[in-house]
Amino acid sequence: MIEQTIQQLREMRLGGVIEAFKEQQESSQYLDLTFDERFSILVDREFIRRKNNKIKATLKQAQLKQSASLDL
Repeated sequence: MIEQTIQQLREMRLGGVIEAFKEQQESSQYLDLTFDERFSILVDREFIRRKNNKIKATLKQAQLKQSASLDL
């Protein structure tokens, strides 16, 4: 069942959710969190991943004469 869920997340291009979900499955530190807290972590991870990808694409498209990078 978990593999099917991960495959569906992959098809929806939710890589950040996959990473956070796997992390939650492998670590006991998330056991004390509520469903809402765990879900919030999944959403936050995807949001941050997409925001970072957008910034990277914008920097690449800008074709700056000097090298620019983000220290994230």
